[in-house]
Amino acid sequence: MTRSNRLALLAFFFAIVVAVELRVTWSAIVFVARPETVHYRLPISDSLIVNPQQFGGLRRGDRIVAVDGVPVATRWQVHQQVIRRPVGTPVPITVERGGARLLVEAPTRPWPMGVPERGYTLMQDVVTPWFSILLGFFVAWRCPMDRMAWLVLLVMMGHANVLVYMFFSDSWSAWLSGLLRFTWPLWQRTGEIAWLWFGYDFCAGRRLLAWMRWPLSLVIAYQGLQAGLEGLAGLHYPGHLPLLQSVRMPGPLWVAASLLALGLGFANLIYRMLGESHADTRRRLRVLIAGMVLGRGPLLFLEVTALFGRAITSWPAGVWVPALSAMFLVPLTFAYVVIVARAMDVGVVVRMGLQHAFARRGVDAMRAAFVILPLLLIDNRWAAVAWSMLALLAVGPLVERLRLWIDRRFFREAVQAEKVLAEIAQPLRSLTEPADVLRTVADRVSAALHITETKAWLAHEGAAPSWLSTPSGDALVLSFAGAGAPLGALYLGPKKSQEPYTPAEERLLDSVAHQATLALENAALTRAVADEAAQRERIQRELEIARMVQARLLPKQDPQVPGLAVAGLCRPAQSIGGDSYDYIVTGDSRVLFTVADVAGKGVPAALLMSNLQAALRGLTSGGAYAGLADTLVRLNELVFDSTPSNRFITLFALSYEPESRLLQYASAGHNPAALLRASAGNVEWIRTKGVALGLRRRSAFEEASLTLAPGDCLVLYTDGVTEAVNGGGEDFGEPRLAAAIENNRTLDVSALRDALVAEVDSFAGETPQHDDITLVVLRAH
Repeated sequence: MTRSNRLALLAFFFAIVVAVELRVTWSAIVFVARPETVHYRLPISDSLIVNPQQFGGLRRGDRIVAVDGVPVATRWQVHQQVIRRPVGTPVPITVERGGARLLVEAPTRPWPMGVPERGYTLMQDVVTPWFSILLGFFVAWRCPMDRMAWLVLLVMMGHANVLVYMFFSDSWSAWLSGLLRFTWPLWQRTGEIAWLWFGYDFCAGRRLLAWMRWPLSLVIAYQGLQAGLEGLAGLHYPGHLPLLQSVRMPGPLWVAASLLALGLGFANLIYRMLGESHADTRRRLRVLIAGMVLGRGPLLFLEVTALFGRAITSWPAGVWVPALSAMFLVPLTFAYVVIVARAMDVGVVVRMGLQHAFARRGVDAMRAAFVILPLLLIDNRWAAVAWSMLALLAVGPLVERLRLWIDRRFFREAVQAEKVLAEIAQPLRSLTEPADVLRTVADRVSAALHITETKAWLAHEGAAPSWLSTPSGDALVLSFAGAGAPLGALYLGPKKSQEPYTPAEERLLDSVAHQATLALENAALTRAVADEAAQRERIQRELEIARMVQARLLPKQDPQVPGLAVAGLCRPAQSIGGDSYDYIVTGDSRVLFTVADVAGKGVPAALLMSNLQAALRGLTSGGAYAGLADTLVRLNELVFDSTPSNRFITLFALSYEPESRLLQYASAGHNPAALLRASAGNVEWIRTKGVALGLRRRSAFEEASLTLAPGDCLVLYTDGVTEAVNGGGEDFGEPRLAAAIENNRTLDVSALRDALVAEVDSFAGETPQHDDITLVVLRAH
């Protein structure tokens, strides 16, 4: 049977049960409020035979045939005639006695009802039945596919019908009275069967005498059906009573079967508890067993004594009233075990329902009920008013304390489940891996809602799975989408209770999805930052290595050249620069001085510069040197073949012959060199024609020469010197460089080099250095 069909069947039975129970409740309230108007029921059987030795003019064994001259055939007809007379007025009754018909009178006296009896009547006919019925139907409604839920419903229905005053129905309509008399024993016996099966199912895996379930169930079911038909026949079809009584099961047999079913239910629970290793499960079993013993035990004792001839009401009121009122412990215990144990996953919903019931309207309703009850139960008007005023003031605070106590005692796990979901953001804050985020969300949600299966998917892991678009059955999918892009999803399978997700749970899960989305975005951001930091650290290590390599490629010290003083410097704008200078001794004792500037900065520029230095040394070492112009031609071809089109190098090269003091020079698109003759007052700029290396494969370079006289000074530099910028955006320029050289002409080469760098730094001020600064200063002596 599908879920919808089961719910429809449940609704049908609920409507019938509620209709009957409303009528019982109304009769009970009228009975408690005005017992003096309720006729004490005539002590007769369904066959209209008088039971007591004497009741007014009636004698034991009399058979009633007419009341107030109206023929009667059923007990319902008898009562209908009796209640027509005011209480206290005798009613004439025609009876058959010893083969003759006699007219006698029977008294119409009110039902004796004190305060204890009134409270007990409300408890047994209103509070306990309604609590049992609502609990049973609620559990079945929440878990219609769970057999245990239906067993709970049947146990509660049987319990709700244990102690109902049947004489209430004598004043009802014939069909409703017949319905109650037929279903009352059926519900009682069905409850006993359900308790037997509940004990076995609750203790799955550890069962005692499981084979006895079926024979006991059949015996009890037969007795319930026979008793229901007999009650219906006695009310409406007395002619069928002899036939039904002839097939009646012997009393000791069905009583023994009922007691054995009750005992086996207890025995299986105790057996399960003794073998249970989980402390929390043992605690719940102890509560269930204790509640059933305290709630059902006193009545069971009174029922056993009744078998030996002592009626239940023959005991003092201080014994039988508390004993029967204790029956309320049975549904209360079931509520605790089923909801707190959460075998059917109804805890959160029940708690939300109770919170709603304890809201302001619920408090007002309970206050009204407690104000009215003293007026119904207490005969003394002033005492009743005093108790009503006390209830008016005390109900609000008491209900709030009751709500808090129920939250702490009965719904610890439900509250914990909500707490877990509400505080799920706490652990997510510290997670940096998306997989850990989804795993944490899945674990917390699964534990809180008792979900059978979860699956996770992250967008970076590949294509979306099929369950993302078509979840099956009662499953649910939480999607996590960032700024226009999916981050992942979480599949939540059906709950163990097989019930669908409620709107409240879906809203709660939407909140969780929002928290998880933020956590996934934070995790992705954290991961990106961590990756970037790792990348930066790796780059820093690589830059440090490249810087060290580049530093080793630069001359470790200035060369000792006869007749020439030399001082060089390279200060990169970054940790690795694109400038370089070098000193190379050729095979014919010439000394080659070079200053170069690679387009760009950083590692690519440094790598290209290192390749340039290696190529240049290869072209000038040993006997390979063929002059500056030819060397630059061959060097240009190498650079063009080994570099991208957007890379080029400017270079200024000097070749100095110590013996002749001849200085040859050539430029490949580089800044002109500054020459300050000892005999002149101004700097002159020397340059040659030539394009930067690497721009085109075939290029020609012009070569020129000059002779250095003692005191002549020559400065090679890169554009990082002349293009240094100050705060106003103005370049340092060649004129300032020339002036700086002229103003410091008396300094030695090292001091002059440092003075030129200081002039550039002073000009730039706070403006950061944006290009490499390289200088080589030569002076003849």
